[in-house]
Amino acid sequence: MNRALSILTCACLVVLIAVLQRFVVGKEDMVDPITTAGDTDAAVTTDDFTVRVTEVDLATSLEAPGDADGGTHTVEANGAWVLVWADVTATRETIENLPSELRMRDGSVYVERGWFRDSLDHQTFSPGLPVHGAFVFEVPTDRIEKPALVVTHAFGYDSRLGAQAKVDLGLENPEPTDRPATLLPAELRADGAETGEDDHAST
Repeated sequence: MNRALSILTCACLVVLIAVLQRFVVGKEDMVDPITTAGDTDAAVTTDDFTVRVTEVDLATSLEAPGDADGGTHTVEANGAWVLVWADVTATRETIENLPSELRMRDGSVYVERGWFRDSLDHQTFSPGLPVHGAFVFEVPTDRIEKPALVVTHAFGYDSRLGAQAKVDLGLENPEPTDRPATLLPAELRADGAETGEDDHAST
């Protein structure tokens, strides 16, 4: 009788442990950014900011603003430049660090190069004021496969539990153009203003 009771108790404990393990949060999950996913059909809203992708340019070269003389310079890509045009709005507090990356379906990640001071990665976002501009990535042409834009509100360089938006760009087998894409300086948008496609078309 005691033996049967012991076996039953052990079996119950095993089942209980298995059930409890389903509710145990892994260490990485405890500190990972809190991700809100969406696509280009609508704005993706996180706790700290919203991002609405308006257009994506792919080109083998890029025209970017030059020095203070107002000129431009052309930069050839080692692969392709991917410019993700978006409206970004801080919702609660000023955001000074909003790093971005491009994630492919196979898990490959490409970060913003940080070369262009006019990209959205270099902007400061004040609450309630939409900023329009482009995130700029350099990607091998043969690795552009169902990319998603990932933007994270990082406190300093610490993104633990930071608000994060992941936007599926909806690109299937895209081909970059040989015409240079034009990077325009980021600018404030009137609340609710629409972005015209001709504002930053490739030249």
